[in-house]
Amino acid sequence: MQLANNEAIIQFRHLHRVAIELKEKFDQNAHIDALVALEEVYSRELERLGRLIPSEVFQKGYLLRHSSFLRRYIFSGQPQNCEGDIRSICLTDIFEVEESYLHYLSETKESRSTELDWSMIHPKIHELAKPRFDQGLYSDAIVAAFKELNSQIKDEYKTISSKELDGEKLMRHAFSVSNKNGNNPTIQICLTDTESGVNKQDGYMNIFAGVMRGIRNPLSHANVDMNLIEAWELLVFSSHLMRIWDNRIKEK
Repeated sequence: MQLANNEAIIQFRHLHRVAIELKEKFDQNAHIDALVALEEVYSRELERLGRLIPSEVFQKGYLLRHSSFLRRYIFSGQPQNCEGDIRSICLTDIFEVEESYLHYLSETKESRSTELDWSMIHPKIHELAKPRFDQGLYSDAIVAAFKELNSQIKDEYKTISSKELDGEKLMRHAFSVSNKNGNNPTIQICLTDTESGVNKQDGYMNIFAGVMRGIRNPLSHANVDMNLIEAWELLVFSSHLMRIWDNRIKEK
């Protein structure tokens, strides 16, 4: 099982590092303001971890209990009452939850692979996304899928028009159908000689443009927490769009 790039494992490391820094503040008898500021960071990192792992794993052991005491006593100006809590968090609590998460991964890897029917995914999306998906790199898997879709459309549009565009703008130029171009888009998803055909072409233009603006771009430019189900839904969606692209009306 490859875990080096697993988002949750990386987050366990981040959380432990902040916890160690907070314990050092305790050891140095730091001013309460410094403890409050660092506890805020710790709480954010803990919250992010909770979004990355199953709730039943997150609630294992005493991490949440001790973290709750830590916050309560620091914010009430009684840090001396939670020195044992931060010590336990650093020495045992985080590691216990991480061990539970690793156990969860080992138990569910096989069941996940059988539950998710990769045969329904477009071969190119499968090739690019599955290795990332299996490592828990869900955002990377989705970005790879939509980047490939963008790349294929970009290359064909450039060949036809000699123009190099990208993302949302590319989709709106490549698939646009209107009276201005005689309902004859640069790249046809379907025949556009009927109202139904025009509606389908226009609708998919907006869908292709929307996924670039609303899915690919945000995932490419920020750390976005995503669970397995959300990622799988987007992979199925990207696969559908890739098949729509494959079945376009090609230039003869």
